[in-house]
Amino acid sequence: MDRTLCRALHNHIIIGLLILDLVYELTNILLFLRNDYYNNPWSASPRFYLFWVFFDYARYPLQITLFTLATVERHIVIFYDKWIATRKRHFLIHCLSPCIITIYYFVYYSIVYFSIHCETPFNSFSFGGIYIPCAFDRTVLAHWELMFHQVTPTLLIMFGCMSLFVRVMLQKTRARQQIEWRKHRKMILQVLTISSVYIAFNLPWIGEIFPYEFGLLSQLVAVGLTVSRFIIYNIIFFCPFVCFLSFPELRTKFTE
Repeated sequence: MDRTLCRALHNHIIIGLLILDLVYELTNILLFLRNDYYNNPWSASPRFYLFWVFFDYARYPLQITLFTLATVERHIVIFYDKWIATRKRHFLIHCLSPCIITIYYFVYYSIVYFSIHCETPFNSFSFGGIYIPCAFDRTVLAHWELMFHQVTPTLLIMFGCMSLFVRVMLQKTRARQQIEWRKHRKMILQVLTISSVYIAFNLPWIGEIFPYEFGLLSQLVAVGLTVSRFIIYNIIFFCPFVCFLSFPELRTKFTE
Protein backbone atom coordinates (compact mmCIF):
# COMPACT_ATOMS: atom_id res chain seq x y z
CA MET A 1 0.00 0.00 0.00
CA ASP A 2 3.05 2.29 0.28
CA ARG A 3 3.84 3.46 -3.24
CA THR A 4 7.30 4.73 -2.34
CA LEU A 5 8.35 1.37 -0.94
CA CYS A 6 6.75 -0.53 -3.81
CA ARG A 7 8.50 1.54 -6.46
CA ALA A 8 11.92 1.24 -4.81
CA LEU A 9 14.10 -0.91 -7.06
CA HIS A 10 15.65 -2.90 -4.22
CA ASN A 11 12.24 -3.94 -2.84
CA HIS A 12 10.82 -5.62 -5.95
CA ILE A 13 12.37 -9.06 -5.45
CA ILE A 14 11.64 -8.91 -1.71
CA ILE A 15 7.97 -8.22 -2.44
CA GLY A 16 7.92 -11.11 -4.92
CA LEU A 17 9.43 -13.44 -2.32
CA LEU A 18 6.87 -12.40 0.29
CA ILE A 19 4.04 -13.11 -2.16
CA LEU A 20 5.59 -16.51 -2.95
CA ASP A 21 5.84 -17.27 0.77
CA LEU A 22 2.23 -16.26 1.33
CA VAL A 23 1.02 -18.58 -1.44
CA TYR A 24 3.07 -21.40 0.07
CA GLU A 25 1.67 -20.80 3.56
CA LEU A 26 -1.91 -20.77 2.28
CA THR A 27 -1.46 -24.00 0.29
CA ASN A 28 1.33 -26.37 1.27
CA ILE A 29 1.60 -25.44 4.94
CA LEU A 30 -2.16 -25.70 5.46
CA LEU A 31 -2.21 -29.11 3.79
CA PHE A 32 0.66 -30.32 6.01
CA LEU A 33 -1.13 -29.04 9.12
CA ARG A 34 -4.37 -30.68 8.05
CA ASN A 35 -2.69 -34.07 7.59
CA ASP A 36 -0.81 -33.79 10.89
CA TYR A 37 -3.95 -32.77 12.78
CA TYR A 38 -6.03 -35.72 11.55
CA ASN A 39 -3.02 -38.06 11.43
CA ASN A 40 -4.34 -39.19 8.09
CA PRO A 41 -3.27 -37.92 4.65
CA TRP A 42 -5.88 -36.21 2.55
CA SER A 43 -7.25 -38.70 0.07
CA ALA A 44 -6.31 -37.42 -3.37
CA SER A 45 -5.02 -38.71 -6.67
CA PRO A 46 -1.29 -39.34 -7.18
CA ARG A 47 -1.26 -36.54 -9.76
CA PHE A 48 -2.46 -34.07 -7.13
CA TYR A 49 0.36 -35.11 -4.81
CA LEU A 50 2.79 -34.88 -7.71
CA PHE A 51 1.78 -31.25 -8.35
CA TRP A 52 2.02 -30.61 -4.62
CA VAL A 53 5.57 -32.02 -4.47
CA PHE A 54 6.49 -30.12 -7.63
CA PHE A 55 5.46 -26.76 -6.19
CA ASP A 56 7.05 -27.52 -2.84
CA TYR A 57 10.44 -28.50 -4.22
CA ALA A 58 10.51 -25.92 -7.04
CA ARG A 59 9.72 -23.06 -4.64
CA TYR A 60 12.59 -23.80 -2.25
CA PRO A 61 15.56 -23.31 -4.65
CA LEU A 62 13.68 -20.58 -6.51
CA GLN A 63 13.29 -18.62 -3.29
CA ILE A 64 16.96 -18.97 -2.34
CA THR A 65 18.21 -18.10 -5.83
CA LEU A 66 15.96 -15.05 -6.14
CA PHE A 67 17.21 -13.76 -2.80
CA THR A 68 20.78 -14.40 -4.00
CA LEU A 69 19.94 -12.19 -6.97
CA ALA A 70 18.53 -9.58 -4.58
CA THR A 71 21.82 -9.63 -2.64
CA VAL A 72 23.82 -9.11 -5.84
CA GLU A 73 21.42 -6.37 -6.88
CA ARG A 74 22.07 -4.49 -3.61
CA HIS A 75 25.76 -4.38 -4.49
CA ILE A 76 24.87 -2.96 -7.90
CA VAL A 77 22.46 -0.35 -6.53
CA ILE A 78 24.88 0.80 -3.82
CA PHE A 79 28.25 0.62 -5.57
CA TYR A 80 27.58 0.32 -9.31
CA ASP A 81 24.38 2.28 -9.88
CA LYS A 82 25.55 3.27 -13.39
CA TRP A 83 25.03 -0.35 -14.47
CA ILE A 84 21.28 0.17 -14.31
CA ALA A 85 21.22 3.81 -15.38
CA THR A 86 19.73 3.12 -18.82
CA ARG A 87 16.45 1.39 -19.64
CA LYS A 88 18.17 -1.43 -21.48
CA ARG A 89 20.52 -2.23 -18.60
CA HIS A 90 17.68 -1.85 -16.11
CA PHE A 91 15.61 -4.35 -18.07
CA LEU A 92 18.45 -6.87 -18.48
CA ILE A 93 19.65 -6.80 -14.86
CA HIS A 94 16.53 -6.04 -12.87
CA CYS A 95 13.64 -7.41 -14.94
CA LEU A 96 14.95 -10.15 -17.21
CA SER A 97 17.19 -11.92 -14.66
CA PRO A 98 14.44 -12.97 -12.19
CA CYS A 99 12.19 -14.01 -15.08
CA ILE A 100 14.89 -16.28 -16.54
CA ILE A 101 15.60 -17.80 -13.12
CA THR A 102 11.90 -18.48 -12.49
CA ILE A 103 11.35 -20.05 -15.93
CA TYR A 104 14.48 -22.19 -15.58
CA TYR A 105 13.42 -23.66 -12.24
CA PHE A 106 9.88 -24.43 -13.27
CA VAL A 107 11.03 -26.05 -16.52
CA TYR A 108 13.75 -28.03 -14.73
CA TYR A 109 11.46 -29.38 -12.02
CA SER A 110 8.68 -30.03 -14.52
CA ILE A 111 11.04 -32.38 -16.35
CA VAL A 112 12.15 -34.04 -13.11
CA TYR A 113 8.65 -34.64 -11.73
CA PHE A 114 6.44 -35.01 -14.78
CA SER A 115 8.70 -36.49 -17.46
CA ILE A 116 10.55 -39.11 -15.40
CA HIS A 117 8.22 -41.84 -14.16
CA CYS A 118 8.63 -42.69 -10.48
CA GLU A 119 6.80 -44.95 -8.01
CA THR A 120 8.11 -43.34 -4.82
CA PRO A 121 5.21 -43.08 -2.29
CA PHE A 122 4.06 -39.73 -0.92
CA ASN A 123 3.34 -40.92 2.64
CA SER A 124 6.24 -39.11 4.34
CA PHE A 125 5.88 -35.94 2.27
CA SER A 126 2.16 -35.57 2.99
CA PHE A 127 3.02 -34.95 6.67
CA GLY A 128 5.75 -32.43 5.91
CA GLY A 129 8.57 -34.93 5.48
CA ILE A 130 10.92 -35.65 2.61
CA TYR A 131 10.07 -36.90 -0.85
CA ILE A 132 13.00 -38.00 -3.02
CA PRO A 133 12.04 -38.62 -6.64
CA CYS A 134 13.78 -41.36 -8.58
CA ALA A 135 15.71 -38.77 -10.58
CA PHE A 136 17.23 -37.37 -7.36
CA ASP A 137 18.19 -40.58 -5.58
CA ARG A 138 21.98 -40.10 -5.62
CA THR A 139 22.11 -39.40 -9.36
CA VAL A 140 23.90 -36.82 -11.48
CA LEU A 141 20.72 -34.73 -11.49
CA ALA A 142 20.66 -34.86 -7.70
CA HIS A 143 24.27 -33.68 -7.47
CA TRP A 144 23.55 -30.86 -9.93
CA GLU A 145 20.45 -29.84 -7.98
CA LEU A 146 22.30 -29.89 -4.66
CA MET A 147 25.42 -28.04 -5.80
CA PHE A 148 23.89 -25.41 -8.08
CA HIS A 149 20.38 -24.99 -6.69
CA GLN A 150 21.13 -25.13 -2.95
CA VAL A 151 24.82 -24.98 -1.96
CA THR A 152 25.96 -22.34 -4.45
CA PRO A 153 23.13 -19.83 -3.75
CA THR A 154 23.62 -20.23 0.01
CA LEU A 155 27.37 -19.64 -0.29
CA LEU A 156 26.77 -16.64 -2.54
CA ILE A 157 24.39 -15.16 0.03
CA MET A 158 27.02 -15.64 2.75
CA PHE A 159 29.81 -14.19 0.61
CA GLY A 160 27.62 -11.33 -0.61
CA CYS A 161 26.64 -10.33 2.92
CA MET A 162 30.19 -10.51 4.27
CA SER A 163 31.63 -8.55 1.34
CA LEU A 164 28.87 -5.96 1.59
CA PHE A 165 29.46 -5.51 5.32
CA VAL A 166 33.27 -5.27 4.93
CA ARG A 167 33.04 -2.87 2.01
CA VAL A 168 30.61 -0.62 3.82
CA MET A 169 32.77 -0.57 6.95
CA LEU A 170 35.87 0.29 4.93
CA GLN A 171 34.20 3.08 2.99
CA LYS A 172 32.17 4.42 5.89
CA THR A 173 35.22 6.26 7.28
CA ARG A 174 35.54 8.44 4.20
CA ALA A 175 33.77 11.80 4.26
CA ARG A 176 31.86 11.28 1.01
CA GLN A 177 30.99 7.71 1.86
CA GLN A 178 29.42 8.85 5.13
CA ILE A 179 26.68 10.44 3.05
CA GLU A 180 26.32 7.30 0.93
CA TRP A 181 26.07 5.17 4.09
CA ARG A 182 23.18 7.23 5.39
CA LYS A 183 21.50 7.05 1.99
CA HIS A 184 21.77 3.24 1.68
CA ARG A 185 21.67 2.25 5.35
CA LYS A 186 18.15 0.82 5.17
CA MET A 187 18.98 -1.30 2.12
CA ILE A 188 22.15 -2.65 3.73
CA LEU A 189 20.52 -3.48 7.06
CA GLN A 190 17.56 -5.11 5.33
CA VAL A 191 19.64 -7.46 3.18
CA LEU A 192 21.90 -8.34 6.13
CA THR A 193 18.99 -9.23 8.42
CA ILE A 194 17.10 -11.24 5.80
CA SER A 195 20.32 -13.01 4.82
CA SER A 196 20.85 -14.10 8.40
CA VAL A 197 17.45 -15.84 8.30
CA TYR A 198 18.25 -17.66 5.05
CA ILE A 199 21.70 -18.73 6.23
CA ALA A 200 20.68 -19.82 9.74
CA PHE A 201 17.76 -22.00 8.65
CA ASN A 202 19.23 -23.32 5.39
CA LEU A 203 22.66 -24.47 6.56
CA PRO A 204 21.37 -27.41 8.69
CA TRP A 205 19.61 -28.90 5.66
CA ILE A 206 22.69 -28.55 3.44
CA GLY A 207 24.83 -30.03 6.19
CA GLU A 208 22.63 -33.14 6.22
CA ILE A 209 21.73 -33.61 2.56
CA PHE A 210 25.28 -33.07 1.30
CA PRO A 211 26.85 -36.17 2.95
CA TYR A 212 23.77 -38.26 2.11
CA GLU A 213 23.97 -37.45 -1.60
CA PHE A 214 27.65 -38.34 -1.68
CA GLY A 215 27.40 -41.78 -0.09
CA LEU A 216 26.64 -41.59 3.63
CA LEU A 217 24.21 -44.28 4.79
CA SER A 218 20.62 -43.04 4.87
CA GLN A 219 20.15 -44.56 8.35
CA LEU A 220 22.78 -42.19 9.75
CA VAL A 221 21.14 -39.02 8.46
CA ALA A 222 17.44 -39.96 8.43
CA VAL A 223 16.58 -38.08 11.62
CA GLY A 224 18.80 -35.12 10.74
CA LEU A 225 17.25 -34.81 7.28
CA THR A 226 13.73 -34.80 8.71
CA VAL A 227 14.54 -32.24 11.42
CA SER A 228 16.48 -29.95 9.08
CA ARG A 229 13.64 -30.20 6.56
CA PHE A 230 11.26 -28.74 9.14
CA ILE A 231 13.82 -26.08 10.12
CA ILE A 232 13.73 -24.74 6.54
CA TYR A 233 10.07 -23.79 6.99
CA ASN A 234 11.21 -21.08 9.42
CA ILE A 235 12.53 -19.08 6.47
CA ILE A 236 8.94 -18.66 5.33
CA PHE A 237 7.66 -17.83 8.82
CA PHE A 238 10.39 -15.38 9.84
CA CYS A 239 10.97 -13.44 6.61
CA PRO A 240 7.78 -11.32 6.77
CA PHE A 241 8.63 -10.20 10.32
CA VAL A 242 12.25 -9.48 9.47
CA CYS A 243 11.18 -7.47 6.42
CA PHE A 244 8.66 -5.58 8.50
CA LEU A 245 11.23 -4.70 11.17
CA SER A 246 13.66 -3.48 8.50
CA PHE A 247 11.22 -0.76 7.37
CA PRO A 248 10.94 2.07 9.95
CA GLU A 249 8.14 3.59 7.85
CA LEU A 250 5.95 0.53 8.34
CA ARG A 251 6.71 0.31 12.05
CA THR A 252 5.68 3.95 12.45
CA LYS A 253 2.39 3.39 10.60
CA PHE A 254 1.46 0.40 12.76
CA THR A 255 2.31 2.14 16.03
CA GLU A 256 0.39 5.32 15.24
